[in-house]
Amino acid sequence: MPDPDMLQLLRNRHDDIRALCEKHKVTQLAVFGSAATGKFHSASDLDFLVEFEEKLPAKDMAIAFFGLKEDLENMFSRSVDLITASSLTNPYFRSSVMEERQSLYAA
Repeated sequence: MPDPDMLQLLRNRHDDIRALCEKHKVTQLAVFGSAATGKFHSASDLDFLVEFEEKLPAKDMAIAFFGLKEDLENMFSRSVDLITASSLTNPYFRSSVMEERQSLYAA
């Protein structure tokens, strides 16, 4: 059965999410997919769209990306898919993500 309350759970963890974003040099974080559309199930993963500080060197970007992914998985005890806006090359998928995304953090 879908769990429409996952988005509210994410919003209730705002302070924890903000701390992770600051730690990993995130400028924007949004959730999309089943958690954002009310179709979340107990077996669902969490899908996040992330943007990092612009001038972050590639090595630091990789560390920040995988560190954030791991910290989010630990926080919510489930698998996390993390994507950046620049990686959304398919226009249909990009449109879908941008339409359903729900902002969780903006620096």
